[in-house]
Amino acid sequence: MRQNNIHFFAMNKPYEMYYKIDVAAYPVGAHTHNVAELYLTLTELPEVLLNDTVSRVKSGSLIIIPPFCVHQLYHEQGVEYERYILNLNIEWLNSVLSDHSINIDYLKYADKPAIISLDARQQAALTDKMNQFLSVQAKNDLDTLAHFFAVFGLIDSLVRSVQKNNTFEQPIMTEAQKKVNEIIAYINENLMNGITVEQIAEHFYLNKDYLSRLFSRCTHTTIGRYVAFQRISKAQELLREGKTVTQVQEMMVYSSYAHFFKAFQKMTGISPSKYRKP
Repeated sequence: MRQNNIHFFAMNKPYEMYYKIDVAAYPVGAHTHNVAELYLTLTELPEVLLNDTVSRVKSGSLIIIPPFCVHQLYHEQGVEYERYILNLNIEWLNSVLSDHSINIDYLKYADKPAIISLDARQQAALTDKMNQFLSVQAKNDLDTLAHFFAVFGLIDSLVRSVQKNNTFEQPIMTEAQKKVNEIIAYINENLMNGITVEQIAEHFYLNKDYLSRLFSRCTHTTIGRYVAFQRISKAQELLREGKTVTQVQEMMVYSSYAHFFKAFQKMTGISPSKYRKP
């Protein structure tokens, strides 16, 4: 199956790191996964979709993507992309940090991705630790674990620094991206109202076909797929709050339990009832 047809990626390992520099054979479509993704891009990304915002991301930026956050980072065929990617299972990390002395809420909530612009010193320090980790990752021993925590510890300190000083990178947007972000905001405000493309087009006084083309050009996904992703993301939030599966199915305007079950399983890899369990 081609990757741009996949909605959800599952990973069962505690952590896994990659360094990649290659030319995209085809775009990776908007998707989610069950792990946090810590993504250091060494290539400028002109149109990044992170949850509810489309923007440009500068080279040397660290992108924090929580589990089940809808995103798409690169898409241009024939363009060389360089990046480091650390995938991290949050349940495993919580079990390791069992005394909860370290707050990692910034990795937990799908609606709160973040971008951190690194200076040359920070980027050099992080890539050095990442390269050290990559050199031992295959050994799967205590030395590997130590190198993992050296990488994660540095990332955690960078996040806490920008949290303290409120210096998260502000989105850089074209006029078309600004319009699409207005459309996305409207979609998210009306997820529980059974929003349709026709209603969106009418609200923004746009031709339906033009609206669809504009949205796809900036997000590299369809409105229908984006709405499906966000409905499931909202369903996850409601389930975490303690709502029953039936309540969530009705609140998110799914026609039947079977329809909701199928959509949820497709997007998250697990059933809604299993997800709801503490």
